[in-house]
Amino acid sequence: MKRSILVIVAAAAVLSFAACGSGDASAPSAASVKATVEQAAHVKLVASPIPAQAAKQGLTASFSNEPDVAKDKQVVFLFTVKDADTAGNVAEQARGMVPGGSKLIVDDNVIVLYASTGKDRGDDIEQAVKAL
Repeated sequence: MKRSILVIVAAAAVLSFAACGSGDASAPSAASVKATVEQAAHVKLVASPIPAQAAKQGLTASFSNEPDVAKDKQVVFLFTVKDADTAGNVAEQARGMVPGGSKLIVDDNVIVLYASTGKDRGDDIEQAVKAL
């Protein structure tokens, strides 16, 4: 269904594992979600390119701390999609692909894949995203 988005989330899950051992008007903006997740995780997120097919399927923004994973001792992938239904569909398909020790956080139009080898800020990120 949302295969290109799922491939991106799955790729993020693989990187997470390797590194660590119609839009809804009420949905938060990518910029506000990015700032919130950066603050909760204590990382700097950078934008990632969005493949055309994933954009057609509803992926609106993609960010990660990929350049600083080793220093951060955590992996954070943040995705925003066009609406909560799209996020739910992607999350449902991705849950089986998320490696143990990683956390898949989904709320409204936001998907966060998180893993840590240091201080675990997963709960902080989840609370911050749900408070948006």
